[in-house]
Amino acid sequence: MNSYYLITASKIDDARQYALTEGLPNQLFQVTINPTGDLAIVQAEWTDIAAMDALGTNLGELQADGSAPQAIYDELAKSEWQWSE
Repeated sequence: MNSYYLITASKIDDARQYALTEGLPNQLFQVTINPTGDLAIVQAEWTDIAAMDALGTNLGELQADGSAPQAIYDELAKSEWQWSE
């Protein structure tokens, strides 16, 4: 399943082992880390959903048109994803 997960940034390497390493561009492992470096959103075609569910929160699947689900935008709107000056 090609989906997005919210995980702690320290778990990125753990998540990487469950992502396909070959395939279409939208099946490759993607990661976004928040400004403080403690949270990450990872996206990939996952090989072990149960393992990913144990690592973090499923934010939804990649949409048919290639866009992210609304839960991604809702998460990124939270204060922990905003750069402060």
